[in-house]
Amino acid sequence: MNTKESETTENKLSLSERKEITESVAAFATASGGVVRIGVNDDGVRVGVQIGNRTLEDLANYIRDNTDPPQFPSISLDGPEVSAVITVTVEESPVKPVCAFARPLKRVGRTNQRLSREETKRLMEVTSGRTWDSLPCLGLTVDGIERDLVTSFLKRAGQDASTSTQSVLQI
Repeated sequence: MNTKESETTENKLSLSERKEITESVAAFATASGGVVRIGVNDDGVRVGVQIGNRTLEDLANYIRDNTDPPQFPSISLDGPEVSAVITVTVEESPVKPVCAFARPLKRVGRTNQRLSREETKRLMEVTSGRTWDSLPCLGLTVDGIERDLVTSFLKRAGQDASTSTQSVLQI
């Protein structure tokens, strides 16, 4: 085994780096998916980690508890429990961005990048299908809508311009 880090591969020496592992899971899920290998050095050389009774379950729970939306990557083991390599396979998330520890992250090259507020908003709109104009405007009443704008809309839509504002909103 000798695979260096890339846009889709992250290597970690040990399970003590679980915070960084979780950040990589979130970053991969926001991008195109990827693999985190634990027990492998930065050059891609296997060093192995020791596995306990609940090691894989604890790692899965830690990742789930510290990502939003929660991530459930596939976790597998290669080699004996005294010197294993843990492979965490992450699928691309349909809902983006994925946050780790309340920070939106994305994999870019060999690094996990924190997303700007604008990029976070853009990804949320694109993947949820919700834009600002589809959100409810709490507290708005029919009286707060300008009638000339409704009339203009109806004319452009080829509809009867005298249709009441209330009727337009119920359609």
